[in-house]
Amino acid sequence: MAKRIWRHIDLNEKINAPLRYPKTNETKDRKNLINVFMDAVKEGSLTAYDPQDDEFTLPMTMDEFGKVGGADSLPSL
Repeated sequence: MAKRIWRHIDLNEKINAPLRYPKTNETKDRKNLINVFMDAVKEGSLTAYDPQDDEFTLPMTMDEFGKVGGADSLPSL
């Protein structure tokens, strides 16, 4: 028997504020959650998968990943 649980992280909740801030990386010692994911995918230590299926069987190319969220391309490091 297996059970799949999806979690939604509300970054507007006060307890989740450390995952949202800083919005810019001026201090270089802290990153927000999305920047951690983006950097890991760019360096190859994390694989991005197409969210079309629940099984996460379709890895995304860097071009596809760069277009997620309306971006034209990945920002440079």
